[in-house]
Amino acid sequence: MTGASGFIGWHVVRELLRVGRTVRVLARPTADVRHLRERNVEIFVGDVRNCDSLQEPVKDIDAVIHLAGVMQAASEEDHRRTHVDGTMNLLDAMERHARSVRRLVYVSSLAVTGAAPRGQSLGEDATPVPVGAYGRTKLEAEAAVLERADRFPVTIFRPPLVYGPRDRSLLPYFQAIRAGLVILPGGGDQPISIVHAVDLAAAIVRATERDHASGAVFHVTDGPARRLRDLAEAVRLAQGTPAITFSVSRDTLGAAQRLGRLCLRWLPGMPAWLHPDSLDLLLATGWNCSDARVRRDLDWAPRVPLVEGLAGTVDWYRDAGWLLRPWGGPLNRRELRPSKAPPDSSRMGKGGSS
Repeated sequence: MTGASGFIGWHVVRELLRVGRTVRVLARPTADVRHLRERNVEIFVGDVRNCDSLQEPVKDIDAVIHLAGVMQAASEEDHRRTHVDGTMNLLDAMERHARSVRRLVYVSSLAVTGAAPRGQSLGEDATPVPVGAYGRTKLEAEAAVLERADRFPVTIFRPPLVYGPRDRSLLPYFQAIRAGLVILPGGGDQPISIVHAVDLAAAIVRATERDHASGAVFHVTDGPARRLRDLAEAVRLAQGTPAITFSVSRDTLGAAQRLGRLCLRWLPGMPAWLHPDSLDLLLATGWNCSDARVRRDLDWAPRVPLVEGLAGTVDWYRDAGWLLRPWGGPLNRRELRPSKAPPDSSRMGKGGSS
């Protein structure tokens, strides 16, 4: 498994262990893996961009879950090195060394399908209109995966907005609402499909266990799309916080994106919520998808209602000490707690069987 040290990866590892699977992961030398060590997960040090580091991890395994990716990058080429080159390296290593593999599950993104026209819900067979460098390079990686569909079974997931404990991408939005400000990009009327990380992880693991066609592509959501303003109100209610609503026009977002692209060369560590790649997604007309196929082919259904999922996410953020003002500092003394987030660890190990 790649990407195990990330947000979605953490939930997938938990689900794999819950169903009794042995888990082996590939982790970069700089990745934080303490939470994986605590669960007796086998860890190999490596990087999908380094072919030589992939040979040993793929030996004697029955399934591969490929989650490694980068949401924001300084250039499209940086996205491509991870998404396309990294995926092709993994595929090559599997062909040469993973003799017993029964399934590769590649986790892509709804950014590949593209924004849905108003009033429509896109299925997996819609012609891809990828959004931004992230969507374009994810689509290229999907093509590389599908080219191997006749050599070993492959499955592709295109999740929409994913939320839940341990997520940092939506954290600034929760923080802003906690501080009393609801920001609505583009007015907030665009439809948004969403899924809890627990439900997404269950679908991914189920794909490694159930027979289905090689080359299958799945959307996965928790139900009908909601307007962005309705999601924002649900987040506000989950935190019990009064807030002022502030709408940001598409023209303002576009200007901020252009400025951000100019600043990237000097500020490579730009906050995710200001990054031009993130604004690509916010400028879309909506993210509304249909997941009828995954419900039918994998007999999957979401288990986490939105209200319950948001409440659990807020509780986790509070307990972890993450729910701070976007500009820094705790909101009150109650939130000055030790973080559940594992500290950086420079000691990494190397494991054996899968």
